[in-house]
Amino acid sequence: MGTESLANSRSNRPSPAPYAEHVREHLIPYFQWADRHNLLTEALLVHHLLGLNSTKSTSCNMTTLSAEFSHPESRSILNHWLDEPVVGALVRFADAVRSDTAIQEQFPAVGHLGSTQKNRDEFKHPSQHTLLLLINPLHHSTDPDITRLRRQFRLWLTVQDAIRLVDHGYHGDQKLVPLIKSYVLGSEDGDKWSVIDSLLARAQIEARRFENTLQGFNFALKSAAEFQQANRSQPSGKTENDFLHRVLAVAAGELHRPEATPGSIQTKPPNILARLRQQPILQWLTAPSNDDTPVEI
Repeated sequence: MGTESLANSRSNRPSPAPYAEHVREHLIPYFQWADRHNLLTEALLVHHLLGLNSTKSTSCNMTTLSAEFSHPESRSILNHWLDEPVVGALVRFADAVRSDTAIQEQFPAVGHLGSTQKNRDEFKHPSQHTLLLLINPLHHSTDPDITRLRRQFRLWLTVQDAIRLVDHGYHGDQKLVPLIKSYVLGSEDGDKWSVIDSLLARAQIEARRFENTLQGFNFALKSAAEFQQANRSQPSGKTENDFLHRVLAVAAGELHRPEATPGSIQTKPPNILARLRQQPILQWLTAPSNDDTPVEI
């Protein structure tokens, strides 16, 4: 990934006009704000990462990601991952939103709908997996170390989704999406939390062997998943097997592009960062959009 790509985009930023037909009307002022703050590219990334073109709710917006990435515990984690340009772009956007009370008041983060199941029912479009992940409240443990690990894993899932969107030009990885959905849990999901917490506790041990970076956390999760697979005290069920298999795949950087569905028009957008080194991101956003069809980047 090129570290200079997002910076280069600022010298050749597109006019706000081209995106008016490709985002929800209620979000146009948000993009105008982003354009004025040299954050149009970052806003577009967050918009597509959260699948906002596929929601009919006028309350959904990019502040949802900013709220999570601006959390003090999140920032202490993300500060170690800033060598990854995608993390830098998301943090830059989150910081700008956090610093502007007017944009937060105009576009407040979407709140919890009352239960995990209600959240799942509301945000079930195939492109809304990361939106659902961030809207559903993080279930806190009585152990603050476990709570921090749970938050770190949620951030990792979000960043992995963004990396595939930015570096590989697709959204909806077949291993990552079910992994993200399996992490949308509530207090009633004790057995599932036990499987996750066991993996994260092992990852914390494995992390001592690696640098405290995003790549180091990838290595730690991969090693932890392999350890869990090899050292089960009792036969595991399909849920645990699938969970560990998907963690291994995502941590190893495997790419599992979504399959084309009958009647859909598949486009392969260019790598965002590479494209930004040459021309504005919006130049190829020309496909017509409607309320039911998201425009993928």
